[in-house]
Amino acid sequence: HEFRSPYALLGFQNTVTIILNMIGVSLGVFSVKKFDAGQFKMFVLPTFLFVGMLVTSLYGLPYVSVATTVVFRAVSTCLVACGDYFLFGKRFTRDEVIAMALVVVGAQIYSVNDLSFHTTGYLWMLANTVCFVASQLYEKWAVVTIDQSAVGISCIQNLLSLPIIVVFGGYMAEAPLAKLEATTMWTKAAILATGVAGCSLSVCYMSLSKFASATAISLGGNLNKLLSIVIGAVVFHNPLSGLQVCGLTISMVATLAFAQKGHLPPWLGG
Repeated sequence: HEFRSPYALLGFQNTVTIILNMIGVSLGVFSVKKFDAGQFKMFVLPTFLFVGMLVTSLYGLPYVSVATTVVFRAVSTCLVACGDYFLFGKRFTRDEVIAMALVVVGAQIYSVNDLSFHTTGYLWMLANTVCFVASQLYEKWAVVTIDQSAVGISCIQNLLSLPIIVVFGGYMAEAPLAKLEATTMWTKAAILATGVAGCSLSVCYMSLSKFASATAISLGGNLNKLLSIVIGAVVFHNPLSGLQVCGLTISMVATLAFAQKGHLPPWLGG
């Protein structure tokens, strides 16, 4: 709540990611292959899709609730799975299909008393879903096609998206430096930590994309969203109803089951 400049924060995280990646390369911790114009051209489309997700979120979120976005993201995962099936020949077992269905069911249960229908908001979120699904599928193809390391791809994507984030920050008139000066040392340390975490996530995501399916990656992102709701409820004292807890639990367990080929993890009795 102390630093209300989301695009400035994104820009900072991108910059830190690039710097840390380059430091890692210079120290021999990371490795990158030679960059060329073709590699940057390959990731121009995901950059535009990223812009699409930013714009649609900017205009759609004021009209819909958090619960509605959870349902849209769960449905998006199923659409990614369809793309995985038809574009990449990914085959799913019956148990995996059931697990994906339960993710959507859990999201619906979580949102049953909180769904807010607004035509404009739903149209923006539908456009956001299209951008998200297209981005997930295209990135999967690009990452396995390009002759570049995960760290190199991370640098390319962050370099391409940084100017766009700066433009959005300027459009929203965020004035991040003035806001940053007004924050406490703990907040400044937390912002720095998000930059380091962002770098780790970027490299991990690109490494994962090399061998994991687009569906698995999408489900992993959905699990992160669900966990953030739970953590947010605890940290910011936003109580969840019993029905919401039930829905979140179903979705999270179903996601873990999908990762186990449709079976529950051993520690859950699978």
